[in-house]
Amino acid sequence: MSNFDPNAILRGAQLTIVGAFRALQNPSLFKYEHYQQAAIAVCAGILIRLLIALPIVAVKVSLWVAALFVNFEAATWDDQLVGSMDFVANSVLQVPFFLMSLMRYVTPTLDH
Repeated sequence: MSNFDPNAILRGAQLTIVGAFRALQNPSLFKYEHYQQAAIAVCAGILIRLLIALPIVAVKVSLWVAALFVNFEAATWDDQLVGSMDFVANSVLQVPFFLMSLMRYVTPTLDH
């Protein structure tokens, strides 16, 4: 039997959004160095994830465009290529986690 109630999940999501919205309305929020460093860390994490995802998306789009002109029905190399790129990006490299763990040496404010 599941302990998850859909209404509780929805209510938690609503409270999260309202709490974040109310916190971001505070004009003095980013005057403190701790909050500035947290915002920089979040932006760095998003940027790192985009830098890893963009080549994969480019290959997928190029394969999609090539599929308009070439029949890929019998070929399996395209699915294997995309699958292996996703595997390498998500399971092997773990670059976002690695670079975010190095952020404490670049900006040690969050460790104090």
